Amino acid sequence: MNYATSLKSITEKVVEGIITSSSLSNDILGSNFGFKIKELSRSRFDRRNSYLKEGIEWHFGNEDLSWGVDFGIGYSKHQIDITTDSKYLCYRYTFVDYIFYEVELLTDEEVEDLKEKIRLDEIERNRIKQLVERLTQVLVNEMYPYSKLFTGELEIKHGIHLKQIQRSEHRFMRYVPQHGKEEWVANRVLCWGSNTGWDITRDGKIACCRVNYDDYINFEIETLTAEQIEEYKSKFGGSVDKPLVDRLSTLKEIFERGLITEEVFMQKKEAILSEL
Repeated sequence: MNYATSLKSITEKVVEGIITSSSLSNDILGSNFGFKIKELSRSRFDRRNSYLKEGIEWHFGNEDLSWGVDFGIGYSKHQIDITTDSKYLCYRYTFVDYIFYEVELLTDEEVEDLKEKIRLDEIERNRIKQLVERLTQVLVNEMYPYSKLFTGELEIKHGIHLKQIQRSEHRFMRYVPQHGKEEWVANRVLCWGSNTGWDITRDGKIACCRVNYDDYINFEIETLTAEQIEEYKSKFGGSVDKPLVDRLSTLKEIFERGLITEEVFMQKKEAILSEL
């Protein structure tokens, strides 16, 4: 596909309504349509004419753009407009908010790189989701005893290591539920005493526990590799569960034969390792 054909394709998809307001993300535009946009300006008025040069027009220039409301016959249903040279986009975000973008085509290599980035980001999101779900159960719901932190159980059984980064009174703590900009899973006052109160941030990066009345500890949450888990097993006398090893070997063989995607392979592998 040559440059001119690519530009025409972009214009057609906007005019036909294939590219909608929900598509105005560079990840979506790049991976699905082969171009990206850069915001140039915002205006409370329709200033489409200020982006025109001789011989160039807006496709819906004689219409007031919609702002996501369908008033029926006689009113425009188009929220997005594009110039005939496909260089500029206009998006009417609200009744009094117009956003203007510059359009830039991506090379085939850039599109493939973007798709790979999106794939890896999705794998990472799934990893974090599983991590948060697992630690929510083990730490927050079951109130994991602070005394067991140094037994290697978290590392061997769950593949997680908590690295202490601060211990102090409540007023000096960097990360505490109900304070700061971080989002917490439970976001409540932590218990103390016979039960260790825990909470973790929703991004799976920080854990906080309350050991005594004014004794708080912050940890960085680290996900261990299979090799690191084996090191903890050697250190604390843990042993490898043979059936799990067999399952991992089978899973790897299925993946290498191309019967499942890498994403599915990583998800299944994480699930198996979580049973250690």
